Amino acid sequence: RPIVEYLVKFADGDECWIKGAWVYNKVALDGQVDDMMTDADVGGIKGEYTHFVRWDDDEEGGTFYECFAQNRNVTCHDGDTREGVSGSDLYPLALFSGKVGDSCIAYWNGGEYAYAGAVVDERPIVEYLVKFADGDECWIKGAWVYNKVALDGQVDDMMTDADVGGIKGEYTHFVRWDDDEEGGTFYECFAQNRNVTCHDGDTREGVSGSDLYPLALFSGKVGDSCIAYWNGGEYAYAGAVVDERPIVEYL
Repeated sequence: RPIVEYLVKFADGDECWIKGAWVYNKVALDGQVDDMMTDADVGGIKGEYTHFVRWDDDEEGGTFYECFAQNRNVTCHDGDTREGVSGSDLYPLALFSGKVGDSCIAYWNGGEYAYAGAVVDERPIVEYLVKFADGDECWIKGAWVYNKVALDGQVDDMMTDADVGGIKGEYTHFVRWDDDEEGGTFYECFAQNRNVTCHDGDTREGVSGSDLYPLALFSGKVGDSCIAYWNGGEYAYAGAVVDERPIVEYL
């Protein structure tokens, strides 16, 4: 099946794209019989647990822990226990199988516990066949392929805008640092008033707009130029997307 990720709107209003393995159904046991208490489709990210328990309301919508449940008594992944839990606070642990708009339980960056939210969009996780400027081709996962649209004449107040951080951190741009490689080598950086600070600490002032590229994951079509990492290396290279395919998993 294609591997997807979901845009989850959490109960506090925050939104984030979350990989499918971290998003679960939110259907409480309520009046279901106790012999259903140990059923589960999958274990969670903490281990082979059977349920989520809504443990407290410290966060908007509640905080949810993976647990084992038997006769309304739960043992959580961190060892905490609670007896006589209401069926409305117990959720059989199963990967999200609903539709856009349905409620869910999801981890924010794989944290200690999960939160309530709703799926507001979904997309397949893809990889791109990138032909680099030196002629080499390689299938690259989508998270390592970025738009290649230079600032050029755009105004300086756009210099700190960015859709996503890169693989080096929450940087805002790529800078074409040199031409040691065919098509140039590109470093992630912060940019302000044409002055850049790269992820390795190098700085440069007065960079041309034609050498600065707002950092955003690739959103073009086959044939468009791109900036991409070859195996997640120290810097990125110029290329073009020549094909794409969904990443799949097999049972």
